[in-house]
Amino acid sequence: MISQKKCQYILMATITLTICFIWGHSMMPRRISSSESGRIVAALHMLWNALSVNYDMADHIVRKCAHFIEYAILGMQLCGLFTIRNSQQKVYEKYPNQNRVTGFLISPVTLAANTTLLVALVDETIQIFSARGPQIQDVWLDLFGGICGAAIVALITRSLIPSVRSYDPGDS
Repeated sequence: MISQKKCQYILMATITLTICFIWGHSMMPRRISSSESGRIVAALHMLWNALSVNYDMADHIVRKCAHFIEYAILGMQLCGLFTIRNSQQKVYEKYPNQNRVTGFLISPVTLAANTTLLVALVDETIQIFSARGPQIQDVWLDLFGGICGAAIVALITRSLIPSVRSYDPGDS
């Protein structure tokens, strides 16, 4: 079995690679980015025809789904890391008088959402310099993807792994 420390290092490495992947794609010129999404649109050609979706709409759907999926994966990774870290630190046992709602113990989903938002803001800022242009709707979509990914991990850890449950303020 992998120790929690090793698991943290693996998650930190995959988070770093995921962020590099996301930001790397933001640095690509519009032509290369369009070519990538165009290949996916072409691969799903039969689906688009069956749904009577034109090429431009299909390209838009593919791009937005890519944003959502990239950030959902990032949200899953971040929530996993923060869940492990919260379970290791057990701050509430060391400092019983600390306010657990507004103090140090913040839910892994909240931490993942905040980190995802920061990554998304940097992502769209990079696009200013790659001549693709930032879009605020992409920041919201990225944040929603990150929250959905983090929520999936939180639900799984809370239901399947009782020893990794995060602190619930109602347990006082």
